[in-house]
Amino acid sequence: MRLREWPRFCLPTGAIAAALAAGLALPPRPALAQSGRAETICTGEMRASAEQQIAACSELIGSGRYSRRNLSILYMNRALSQRAQGDYAKALDDMGEAIRSDPGYARAYVARGQMFHDARDLDRAIADYGEALRLDPSDARTLISRGHVLDEKGDRVLALADFSEAIKLDPSSVLAYFNRGIAHRRLGDPDRAIADFTSALRFDAKHAGAFNNRGLAYYDKKALEAAIADFSEAIRIDSNYARAYNNRGNAWSGKGDRDRAITDYSRAILLDPNYADAYFNRGMAWRANSVEAAIEDFDHAIRLDPAQAAYFRERGLAWHERKAYDKAIADLTESIRLDPGQAAAFNERGNVWEDMGERDRAIADYDEAIRLKPDYAAAYYNRGVSWRRKGDDSRALADYSEAIRLDPKHVGAYSNRGIIWDDRGDRVKALADFDRAIALDPAFAAAYNNRGNVLRGRGEYDKAMADYDRAIGLRPDYAVAYFNRGWAVFLSGNEAQAIADMTKAIAINPRYVAAYERRARMYEKLGERDKAIADFRRAIDIDNNYKPAADSLRRLGGG
Repeated sequence: MRLREWPRFCLPTGAIAAALAAGLALPPRPALAQSGRAETICTGEMRASAEQQIAACSELIGSGRYSRRNLSILYMNRALSQRAQGDYAKALDDMGEAIRSDPGYARAYVARGQMFHDARDLDRAIADYGEALRLDPSDARTLISRGHVLDEKGDRVLALADFSEAIKLDPSSVLAYFNRGIAHRRLGDPDRAIADFTSALRFDAKHAGAFNNRGLAYYDKKALEAAIADFSEAIRIDSNYARAYNNRGNAWSGKGDRDRAITDYSRAILLDPNYADAYFNRGMAWRANSVEAAIEDFDHAIRLDPAQAAYFRERGLAWHERKAYDKAIADLTESIRLDPGQAAAFNERGNVWEDMGERDRAIADYDEAIRLKPDYAAAYYNRGVSWRRKGDDSRALADYSEAIRLDPKHVGAYSNRGIIWDDRGDRVKALADFDRAIALDPAFAAAYNNRGNVLRGRGEYDKAMADYDRAIGLRPDYAVAYFNRGWAVFLSGNEAQAIADMTKAIAINPRYVAAYERRARMYEKLGERDKAIADFRRAIDIDNNYKPAADSLRRLGGG
């Protein structure tokens, strides 16, 4: 699930403009009436268009009548108007002039730092905020702004230090606690994050963003009830808060309540139809019940934000579930292109290659997944499956063993390794692995079936049939378990019951070649030659290279 934070409170464009207009108005002086009007337009005291403000500021700057500080203010106000028009180059030039006019004016550095930040020139923004703080070390808001940029750069420890210093300067700063809470959470410390968001709420009990972000910290701790309570409070304060709906949807998903999750994601989308993550998360929630609905939501998410590797990866998995292998490969390949460091995407693409019978490609992808993540138990397991199907049991055995070493609760690895031990005649080790698989997951039908095969090989037919019974009880459509139980029953001398089990296996899987061949042998033993010949022929019809059936048919003179 993709969680969304409330954006940091830095010093937004509007806040800077308002501060300059309100706090830095030019002092009164004897002047012409036209000049006074220009001042009120330039400083924003009189409503005017950006073009009119630029013209007024330019007139005043060209008059040569202002002190260094006031001239700096004029350049700053003109820069703000130029930025409002989208001309960042001219705006930055004017900010430079503002600083040259009065190099000791901290606010000019703050304003230019904000512009550098908006232009994503983070290093220059940090430098300007630093100079502003050198000139005025007691400005908590500038510390918060620099901390914000440092955090965006990934220098989260330095960002944390700035937010902490801001709190020392202004112990009631909601903004500083809020931003420090986000920094703590991003550094993996949800407890300190919760403490900071709680402090922010102590000074502003209606801060929807603080409730939302505290909810995220509770979510990180898997305290889902507390997370839902905070997201709900954020929504109560701001009923149009799309991110809080999205995040609450994630918490409902975490609790397994997909219906409520889908309702919240849908509300987030209604509030913000361009909310790509909400479409993605809703697609994840749909996956359990409707792959088609999931794909439709992933399509929306990708159209809105085609740079997200996770969107393509999950849609690729959905295509895989639908056996649309080419589409799955295309999506997983695009996901890898967007983020080549995803071990999971390589592993998942390997699974698709394996299902397509492209085992060398599958193994190559598992190799890369393991290279990227050497402790990736699932990739070792999957590579083991491919080696086994290629006939290389030694490598398969090694991979299953490594998967077990990395994940001692990997049920599938125990079960598959047990099959290889059984094939090698080491029934003691095989039984030990199947026993362990069943102990880890008493509802794992395949492990009962496989243990039954070992017991049947040891002549312990009653125990074998008990395991097959258990496998069938867990999976009533388990054709292989009916087949194996039928063979065990036949070996114990009950041909009629054996035929019933083979018939059931065939009913579940009408193309089960081995079941036709074994049932034919049972009919032959009972003297029902015509039925035996019919089953041998059916086996050959399905697979004309199936030698046991062909040899038996020739022996009976039926082909």
